[in-house]
Amino acid sequence: MNLAMAVPMDLPDRPLASPRARFATQPAIPAPVLAVALLIAAEVMLFAGLVAALLVLRGKAPQWPPPGMPPLPVAVTAMNTLILLASGWTATVANRAVRQGERGRSSQAIGWTLALGVVFLGVQAFEWARLLAHGLRADRSTYAAVFYALVGAHAAHVAGALAVGAWVGWRWARGRLGPIGVRAMLAFWYFVVGLWPLLFALVYLW
Repeated sequence: MNLAMAVPMDLPDRPLASPRARFATQPAIPAPVLAVALLIAAEVMLFAGLVAALLVLRGKAPQWPPPGMPPLPVAVTAMNTLILLASGWTATVANRAVRQGERGRSSQAIGWTLALGVVFLGVQAFEWARLLAHGLRADRSTYAAVFYALVGAHAAHVAGALAVGAWVGWRWARGRLGPIGVRAMLAFWYFVVGLWPLLFALVYLW
């Protein structure tokens, strides 16, 4: 067989790139995406430790909750859980709009997401105030300490996500931020939304 026929003749007249050069030209992970991924990984370990502490303490306790503890507001918190899950849906609407370049529609969806998050946090704070008034204090029982550690840690993350989300949403609405930063913020919001049903089941229902 003719060698000239076996070898393609339309190859570019330049040397092939080395493996190192090809690796260098590959797109890197955007910094906001990497930062949120690392943050979520760290938070997963944090909440895994808190859940493990709950399981250990509950396994050692003769009765859980201990006698004399006020009942948790299961019905109200269940409705509040639906509110937070609804914010996950509006976040999905925002994410799709960001992908499609619809800045106005995505900004509205982000606003609804943050508003639902504020409602969720407000209901939580109101119920905690009632529990404190009825004697559920972290300095008086391990049960209360574990309750406030788990639920309070999640609330702190929701508050932080709301603050960052407001800043990101404001910049995005004014054209001062690209879509990657918005989608990274929404990814963390998915985390706080998805984490809550697990905590609700462990703390309020189990």
